[in-house]
Amino acid sequence: MSYLQSLNVLFVVDKFVSNIDPRVDYIITEQSAIALLPLAEEYEIASLKKLCEQTIMQSFRNMRKGKKRGECIPVDISLEYLHMADKYEFPGLRNLVTDEFVNNEDPKAMATLLESSLISEHVKLNVLDKKVEKVHFELDKERRERTAIETKLGDYGQRRVGRRPLYD
Repeated sequence: MSYLQSLNVLFVVDKFVSNIDPRVDYIITEQSAIALLPLAEEYEIASLKKLCEQTIMQSFRNMRKGKKRGECIPVDISLEYLHMADKYEFPGLRNLVTDEFVNNEDPKAMATLLESSLISEHVKLNVLDKKVEKVHFELDKERRERTAIETKLGDYGQRRVGRRPLYD
């Protein structure tokens, strides 16, 4: 094992023990949360896993802050977060990242998701279902607007027909 790998292992163990010991006031970062997740999963420490999820979700929210949904986070980064959400069964994070994919208008984004071997078929199907729901909603909205316009135009035309001509 190299020196850097040894330091990385020590870092993870230090963060893990610091989180378990209630006497230690420890603030978890996104990097330490990602490093601690495999240990939290292996040793079934639900509270640590929940803390990791919250930290990672907050990090994802911070990346989106002040930006339009679907256009602010690169697809490869969104895929990494979706992979974590899928692997560690984080429904909150999965919903946030799914929303990012659903609102991304770039067709390459969806193609990249579908081609990814890291994401389960179940999650891919969930994203596609939500994308289809969004398209149906937008189409229904457009139909309602068009119907309202046509109705107004029809009412206007009928009122004009019932009137006498301006010039005799």
